[in-house]
Amino acid sequence: MKFGISNNVKSRVVRECTPELLRQALDSPLVARVCAEIEDALEAVRRGEMSKDDFETLKAARKKMLPVITPHATFRSGRRTNAEAVASGLSMYDVDHIPDPRGYYDEKVRGREAELGIVLAHVTPSTEGLRLLFVIPRAGMAPDEAQRWMSARLGDAAYDGAVKDLARCSFLVPREYVLYLDEERLFGNEELRMKNEESLGNEERKMMNEELPADGENSSFGGEADILHSSLPKFKGIPYSEIIGQWFKLAGGEPVQGERNDKLHRLASHLRYIADNDEALLLQVMPRYGLSEEEMKGLIHSACSAKWYSMPRMLKEALENEERRMKNEESLRNEELRMKNEE
Repeated sequence: MKFGISNNVKSRVVRECTPELLRQALDSPLVARVCAEIEDALEAVRRGEMSKDDFETLKAARKKMLPVITPHATFRSGRRTNAEAVASGLSMYDVDHIPDPRGYYDEKVRGREAELGIVLAHVTPSTEGLRLLFVIPRAGMAPDEAQRWMSARLGDAAYDGAVKDLARCSFLVPREYVLYLDEERLFGNEELRMKNEESLGNEERKMMNEELPADGENSSFGGEADILHSSLPKFKGIPYSEIIGQWFKLAGGEPVQGERNDKLHRLASHLRYIADNDEALLLQVMPRYGLSEEEMKGLIHSACSAKWYSMPRMLKEALENEERRMKNEESLRNEELRMKNEE
């Protein structure tokens, strides 16, 4: 998984997080001191020595001193904006304003980390919340959809639903606040590990290996799509461009202003299941909508690095719809030919 890290929430400059950078932040004396000041202030509120408003002011000021990660994405330009985001395959789940975050974790989460895909869990800087970072469970699922998935499995609808945009930050905390950390899964090549397991059925392996070579035929689904090659490869006899056209119909149409990166990333994360995770093939067949080749490479690499699951349902439906359309066209052609022969 690739996600970002930055010096603080005010900085727009983000670099890719590494295990070393995360460890430095968790073990930082500054992080420990800042969070201790917030915790001491909360105790002062509970003793009646500080007003709630003064505490909120102090907490907001201190949190601005903490390093942050961007769990949902890295950023092509190194600047934290949704327009430059490349999704990480992670989602974060926040439960705020709970009196005992550790007790909540022990009751609802502990022992289920692998089942829930959790890679990091910690008490928040306020000490009144819990944050879970987890692997998005299905290809093509957006962070907010993944949060609803987690909510259903925890039996808790009281999570922070605003934590959904790709550029969202997460404040880091001292190591003593960390309840769970799986560095191998957080930073490792999870997709490769999943490929080596038997969870990928033989039938879907067979489907991914059945793509046929191009025959020089070029079909286009119109719009702004900028497919550079006039001779497109096919999957099981169906041009990828036609599959993409059917997929966009199911996805609510081709990308409009503001959703280009997210929708193309989702498309790539689906198409990889019928492209044998071949980044070069995806670069060839995917529409670009004005993105440069380097931007497309980054987007496709991010999609292909995500955890491997079964083929997404929407892609299966797109394939079925195109197969049905092609059969109907063939039937019509055969009927026209028969009628001509009878004249």
